[in-house]
Amino acid sequence: LLSNIAAGTPSQIDCLMDRQKIVGIVSVMASTADWDTRKEALWTVSNIFTQAEPEHVRTLVEEFNGLEPMVAVLLAPSDSRMVAVALDAVKAALQVGITHDLSVATYLDELGGIDAIEKLQNHSSQDIYEKA
Repeated sequence: LLSNIAAGTPSQIDCLMDRQKIVGIVSVMASTADWDTRKEALWTVSNIFTQAEPEHVRTLVEEFNGLEPMVAVLLAPSDSRMVAVALDAVKAALQVGITHDLSVATYLDELGGIDAIEKLQNHSSQDIYEKA
């Protein structure tokens, strides 16, 4: 349900982001929950990165460590679909970072995300290779 809201209209994403406790819990669940729950939380975080306003991306990166679960998926790429979702989210976050002078690339590098993306350039999946 939350992933659908995060993929919704700007006003729906605003409502979700205004509930910071929920966003914080989702971000934690994207890293720590069982795999099925993690995937749903990862979709939610990814949808925020790819659909939200720059301020929401900043909040997700700086206040809720939203890049951390994405990088975790990139570091242990066992599910190709979720790796693709994580790569799309990271790309969207980086684009917002460049356009709005946010430190997204720095956070990504500190988490090992740059190295993980470089390693994925040798992935057996053509889609993952191209996204990386």
